[in-house]
Amino acid sequence: MKEYKWYHTDDYASPNLTKSSLGVFFYEVLKVGGKIGEIWPFNIRHDRSLVLVSVQLTEEMKIDLETRTRFRFRDPPKIVVS
Repeated sequence: MKEYKWYHTDDYASPNLTKSSLGVFFYEVLKVGGKIGEIWPFNIRHDRSLVLVSVQLTEEMKIDLETRTRFRFRDPPKIVVS
């Protein structure tokens, strides 16, 4: 069974707020079998502003996407309560 893990898009390799960039990103993630989580546009009033997306992928899917596309993924931040 595939073990899915949550990732966030990396700041410098995230999609931007354009139809083509978001379309390519979602197409590529869904094509490999990934799942889309939350979508955070940085500033919706400005074209091409940063869009951060959480996705659920296996390690193989992540490697495949990073090899074939410009998109990069990182582990989500962890909150430690002491």
